[in-house]
Amino acid sequence: MRLAAGAWLLSALACGSAADPEPDVSPDVGAAPAQGAAWHDHGVWPVNAVGLTGEVVVDLPAGSRSLLVRVRPGPGAPLPSSVCFAIGGVVAPDGTVWSEGTAWSEDTEARADEDAAPDQPGYALGLWPRAGQPPLPAGAWRVRGALVACGAQTPVAPPGAALQVETVALPAVSGPMTLGVRRVYAPEVDEAQRQAWDPVFQHASEVFAAAGIEVVEEPPLLLAPPAPGLAPLRVGVGLGEVDALAAVVEAHEPQGPAAADVGVGAPALVVVVPCIDRVDPAGGQTRLLGHATRLPGGPRLAGWASFVVVGTSDCGAPGPQDAEGLGRVVAHELGHLLGLPHAAPPSVMTPGPETLSERPRFTDAEAVALRASPLVVGP
Repeated sequence: MRLAAGAWLLSALACGSAADPEPDVSPDVGAAPAQGAAWHDHGVWPVNAVGLTGEVVVDLPAGSRSLLVRVRPGPGAPLPSSVCFAIGGVVAPDGTVWSEGTAWSEDTEARADEDAAPDQPGYALGLWPRAGQPPLPAGAWRVRGALVACGAQTPVAPPGAALQVETVALPAVSGPMTLGVRRVYAPEVDEAQRQAWDPVFQHASEVFAAAGIEVVEEPPLLLAPPAPGLAPLRVGVGLGEVDALAAVVEAHEPQGPAAADVGVGAPALVVVVPCIDRVDPAGGQTRLLGHATRLPGGPRLAGWASFVVVGTSDCGAPGPQDAEGLGRVVAHELGHLLGLPHAAPPSVMTPGPETLSERPRFTDAEAVALRASPLVVGP
């Protein structure tokens, strides 16, 4: 198994090198519903000397399509602003490591949010099977919360610190499912261009409908000036335009209690900009049709910052510029956001815009994985 950085967290989990404090189990008061389920409160867990809570055992029912894990600050002294909370590790009943620290495992479909600061509602992690993989194994999963230095991923253990650990299991759904989508237009996208995107999203909806998922659009959002220069949006290492765009989108996007607290089933944001330039660190520049933040995707369960960006038809990028072709670009990028990586043909997830019009659908295995995503809502 290949895992990304953060080995200190799972080393402490496996070795148990520090004593594990006992939890303060509190009543499950005010648990927010998540697609018909409720967050289960596993109590408030003190943090040990290596920044980890004790091991929380989560009994996952058979037939669950995804498992959500959330950690939040426990009661007591507030955490310093330099301290972030995260998932310290998730291990399946068969011993498979699904998440090592806040890392994403290439062998599973665990999707992690970025670090959540103490003033945010919570750090949540969604776990679900990859395309072609078996369902989540039922039984006892082991979870730990963690405290890290914001941006550094190094463990911290402030005196008296504690984390509240919550989980929710989403059951598999055999019937129709829905995906909420909201268009977000850059100020430079004029009214005529916005109207031209209606058939684009219709074609994207047809791609998802073939996978058994109905796309339900919420009212579009128009970013009013002042906004960052989005013509073109430059995507590249160290440029920060996507982060700036995320800040603008979050500032405009209303966050009701359900969205802020749960985030499950919140609309996927599709930001339409005039053009997207990809700037290579070596100095090369390529025009893109679309870009998914936090590739290869997954929902940010604690907020709104995960989204996809697509360029208008006058962008000049190679590949389809008709409504049907651009609709498949939108479906492709939303597939990334919901957890699908690039795939071999034939699939709409196959990279290469020049022949995108030849790959109109998700594969059967990809459709199963999409329907397991926490962003897709059952009846």
